[in-house]
Amino acid sequence: MKNYFRCYKCGVLNIHGLSTCSRCGAPFQYFCPACGVQIEPVSSACQNCGSPLHWPFEKEDEQSQDDKGAEREKVSAPSWILPTVLSLVVFIVAAGIFTFAQMVQSPQQPVTNIVAPSSQTQSENTTAYRVPPKIRDIVVDNLSLTTVDIRWVTDKPSSSQVMWSQEGEYAQTSVQKEALVTQHEIQLSDLKVNTIYLFKVRSVDQYGNEAVSDQIAFNVGSPYGKNSVIVLTHSMVVDEQPKPVGTRTYIRGMVKNIGDLPISVRDVRVTISFKVAEAGKTSAGQVVATLDASPEKISSGETHNFSALVPNNSLPDYTVEVEVLRSL
Repeated sequence: MKNYFRCYKCGVLNIHGLSTCSRCGAPFQYFCPACGVQIEPVSSACQNCGSPLHWPFEKEDEQSQDDKGAEREKVSAPSWILPTVLSLVVFIVAAGIFTFAQMVQSPQQPVTNIVAPSSQTQSENTTAYRVPPKIRDIVVDNLSLTTVDIRWVTDKPSSSQVMWSQEGEYAQTSVQKEALVTQHEIQLSDLKVNTIYLFKVRSVDQYGNEAVSDQIAFNVGSPYGKNSVIVLTHSMVVDEQPKPVGTRTYIRGMVKNIGDLPISVRDVRVTISFKVAEAGKTSAGQVVATLDASPEKISSGETHNFSALVPNNSLPDYTVEVEVLRSL
């Protein structure tokens, strides 16, 4: 058995593989039924998609050359309608095959379409692993005499922490909030008034990428006035010591913190003004008293001792004044 197909122009049967019609010389074009690409007449598989070529050829029993010639004569004289109809059918079938092939795609096409997006997605994910959060809109809010709220925003969910201290040493850090959020808030407590604090905020995303902000400062409270501490008691005391020390005169007393906040001892100054009688004349003098070293601060309502050495011939009409240089 041999495979035959009819010429689209004259209708004569031709053996598969011919490039032109054996009778009228019309050129033949072969198209792959899977991908629609034009192929060589003698090809057994498509050079584009590799699909094996199976053609719906008409079949004819082997006959004698005379019988074949007679049959060619029979089929060579159909009306023009038959080849036109056949050409239309072939075109419709080829178009349908091409459309169906586009819908289901060839075996190679899904591989190409899957690999490229997968590689791009992997690249995007790899980049996401390495990019730290972006910190912005840092706000110092609700600043009181002992606490402050620090708020900030990140462009992706991450943890929350504040590193803070006086003079930028960052000896203290807040407890890290592990919840991954974009709106962050940390409260700092146990602050001292009239003190400048420096801080940085820190956020870490789910991949461990860390972001730390620039340094920011805030100031707590304002200084006390003179009335924050008062002189509660004072007196002049003569101390008799053996030689070579001899007699010494002291003015000793007690101050009291009448304010609402603690005050460091080093920030309290007690000044004593006195007069000295010598050779019938009176002269004035002044001295700064020494406060007890312990405790280091005077809490609200508490008292603290002071003393000062004055000349032995000081008159008893001295005065004592106290002032606060700054508050804690």
